[in-house]
Amino acid sequence: ARRYVSMAYDAARRRIVLFGGRTGSSQFRDTWEYYLADPAAFETFGTGCASSVGAFTLDNAVGSLPWIGQPFTVHLDGLPTFGFNVPFAMMGFSDQSWQGLPLPFDLALIGAPGCPVLVSFDLSFQLVNLGGTASFVFTAPADQTLIGREFYLQGVVLDALANPLGLATSNAGEVRIGLR
Repeated sequence: ARRYVSMAYDAARRRIVLFGGRTGSSQFRDTWEYYLADPAAFETFGTGCASSVGAFTLDNAVGSLPWIGQPFTVHLDGLPTFGFNVPFAMMGFSDQSWQGLPLPFDLALIGAPGCPVLVSFDLSFQLVNLGGTASFVFTAPADQTLIGREFYLQGVVLDALANPLGLATSNAGEVRIGLR
């Protein structure tokens, strides 16, 4: 219990910070922070375009959410299983723009009609296609500054039979790193 405290909301770290105060003749110079554990979240959005065997999708593994310090798994399902095809997980930090282009961006201009880029492609990870499914496992480091941060994922498969450009895109996912 104390009076005459200084308190503010730190929007960048999503917490309330309290400093000092007094009780009777005692004066405090300590700092306290109050925050709720941020829930991890994963939501899919948008639609991709068909590969040579139809649409493929990005989704999280059952029960897998992006908790800090724990593995989070997403799958690309419905990938072609014949011929040369290479799946990728594209990770980005925006779903609004990429390299100055507003998102979503249709790849029709370069030979992939109906294939949208839904997220910025800031990082890419080549995946292994096992029977039409490829998995991507991400573990957020145990760094408190990552709590509540968001990033975006989209699948891409190189598929020479899909269209003249030779690639197809999946739907996308919004990921928010949480703390238990």
